[in-house]
Amino acid sequence: NVMDFVNIPVSILLGIFVGAVFGFVFAWIFEFAHEKGEMVSSHVEGSEGMKVAIENGVDSIEHSAETSNELLIKLKNRNGACVATLSPAVPFAYIDPEVLGYGEVAQYNTKIFMKSMISNIETCLKLGVNVGLGADTGCPNVTHYDFYRELVYFNKFIKDATPELAIHLATLGNAKIAGIEKETGSIEKGKFADLIVLNSNPIEDLNVLANPY
Repeated sequence: NVMDFVNIPVSILLGIFVGAVFGFVFAWIFEFAHEKGEMVSSHVEGSEGMKVAIENGVDSIEHSAETSNELLIKLKNRNGACVATLSPAVPFAYIDPEVLGYGEVAQYNTKIFMKSMISNIETCLKLGVNVGLGADTGCPNVTHYDFYRELVYFNKFIKDATPELAIHLATLGNAKIAGIEKETGSIEKGKFADLIVLNSNPIEDLNVLANPY
């Protein structure tokens, strides 16, 4: 058994076609992975993709979009999660398109996607659905060393979010979603000492996470 995690993209462009024609394929893949004891995640960017992924047994949804409370409760009942990825969206949505070298249409579409993702994450928090933070590293303007920005964006754009919540979701929250909360994610005896040291309190300003010792 060489798999740790199975990921299946459900693009917004595929939409209803995927659900109608290939829904059974997703169900088979999810069932096969679960029989092997593996988790399944899916990158989803639209409401139809949310339906396809949740109805067929996904464990973790990256990005996400607005969907019904009924589907989110179904995800919650099997301990599933939605992972916010604001880092690739914010630059496209708020920086002058000419500076980044893309058009106004891309910016407009990004704002629509970002609004839908934010709405879904806020609903997940209200319903008690597991929420994680991810950066979608490798996208334009997102690097391996600036994950702290995701915490900053989460605190800024998600209603009623706090620095404490952002830090919790990025650490123990993410560890639970990945199924490794017994090894890491919090400061406890027997866990990996995965720590950073800072000059000041991130609860007061999450931006200090950008400059650890």
